[in-house]
Amino acid sequence: MRVPAAAVVGELIVSNVIMTREIVTPERTLASGVVRCPMRTSSPKVLSTVANILALSPGTMTVDATSDPPTLFVHVLARGDLHDVRRLTARMERLVVEAIGSVDDFAAALPLLREG
Repeated sequence: MRVPAAAVVGELIVSNVIMTREIVTPERTLASGVVRCPMRTSSPKVLSTVANILALSPGTMTVDATSDPPTLFVHVLARGDLHDVRRLTARMERLVVEAIGSVDDFAAALPLLREG
């Protein structure tokens, strides 16, 4: 079993390196935007934990969350591939469900858990 904390720390390191490169290089590739990230579980505990983890990562901030349908709206500074942002959010959701999810959360996130 993977250690969720190690995965989160790994993502934080990668995002810090990307943002540092953006700051210290003369050319700018920042293109901010808001990405709609559908979630599998509507658990307030899971949604808020994923939103808080994303807020720790430089260049991302959850600006809205809905439970019906379960969705996070994430503001990103370096808007590369939209699917990368959605994949990151889905990965964080999977890790959070593995760490603190209820039986219902596991059932809702089962496709994510099978991917991981």
